[in-house]
Amino acid sequence: MTGFVYYTILCRMIKKYQSQGYEIVTGKHPDYPDDIDHLLHSYRPDLVAHRNGSYLICDVETVETIDMNETIKHWELISNSKYSLDVALPINCYEHARSVAQKHQIQVLNWWKVLI
Repeated sequence: MTGFVYYTILCRMIKKYQSQGYEIVTGKHPDYPDDIDHLLHSYRPDLVAHRNGSYLICDVETVETIDMNETIKHWELISNSKYSLDVALPINCYEHARSVAQKHQIQVLNWWKVLI
């Protein structure tokens, strides 16, 4: 079930960002920032969106991944960088994810709560 939830949220977020004028860029795209791989120690973010010279990173989470040390580490790295962090997740785990972010002093620009 986790894979289905993850890909459902990911597809919705791609459509949402594109409808807001963002271009989704991957590691092979010429507009992909070279420093993201270094910043995140080769971790590939779920989404990198680009518009008007600015970038944001969107991390897609599920109830199973919110408490993982790896998730928290990635959120901290992005939160402490020059990039904005958006988190997209099922609506039923929003409060828990928000409390994890607060506990670790992680700045999230937008919480995208998705009804699955």
